[in-house]
Amino acid sequence: MNASISPGPHFAVIIPVYNGRAYLKEAIESVLSQKYPACEIIVVEDGSPIPSDDIVLLFPEVRYVVQTNTGVSGARNHGVRVSQADWVCFLDQDDVLLPHHLQQFAEAIEGDQNADFLYTPRFVLTLHKGTWIQEKITTCPKAEELKSILLKRCPFPPSGICIRRSAFEKSGGFSDRYNLAEDWEFWLRCIEEDRTFRACSLPTVCYRVHSASNSHRPIPILRANTLVIRERIAPLLTWPRSLWHSTQLISQQEADAAILLRQLGSSGAFSLLLRSLRRWPIGGLRRYLIALHMLLAALARKTGMPDRLQMS
Repeated sequence: MNASISPGPHFAVIIPVYNGRAYLKEAIESVLSQKYPACEIIVVEDGSPIPSDDIVLLFPEVRYVVQTNTGVSGARNHGVRVSQADWVCFLDQDDVLLPHHLQQFAEAIEGDQNADFLYTPRFVLTLHKGTWIQEKITTCPKAEELKSILLKRCPFPPSGICIRRSAFEKSGGFSDRYNLAEDWEFWLRCIEEDRTFRACSLPTVCYRVHSASNSHRPIPILRANTLVIRERIAPLLTWPRSLWHSTQLISQQEADAAILLRQLGSSGAFSLLLRSLRRWPIGGLRRYLIALHMLLAALARKTGMPDRLQMS
């Protein structure tokens, strides 16, 4: 694609792929369907055992780059290095963009020439009996609220963000040290470096949640998030706030992982939830109720009695 197709901002869309054949075609088609076209679409094959070249070759407009497996951070960074556009967008292999996604970004950039980083709300889709169902629409924090929110959680995924190329390069890109939480760490780094953020109002990304997505890997996610909290968030805070804030955050991450383990029917949920309660016993009534429900359910299985405690 040629950057001369548009007089406005020029976008490169980077799609990292690892074992992503199931949804890649839809992801690429969603970029090609943009009302404001991308100047570059780059698929970075991150050493997948079964490559996706046959899918990408269906689209002559798309550049296909192959590398040895380095992880999603390395794949995104590589995509940016081989691109030329002034603005970079990312799209995960199983997500899709709505047709006015890049148009919204272009209008936001033209309205604020100082912006370095733009982000949008998203639709969350879940797979139910073979059909994708819209579960919810996530709202995005206002730019002025972003720093305080990033100190607590990651408010948006890489799909749906746009960053000025020069700002991305100055920040050093994504770090492969923070596996599964590389986006959270990068947004924190951008905030620390005083990048100018701008929130867009329309949800233009469909974020898919399914059994193979990272959202269904609670223990690796917990480890990665804990690393970000200890190494990136804690140093930004003064002591003793750093101590209690980090402890509370890690406790919440443990509780979230325990609840997801329970939902997935995996072992270890109860012991992990107890660890969360021991680490930070204050507040969080829901954690205690869920722990009680788990205990009653375990007793019911042993005694054959019905578990009558219902959780909303």
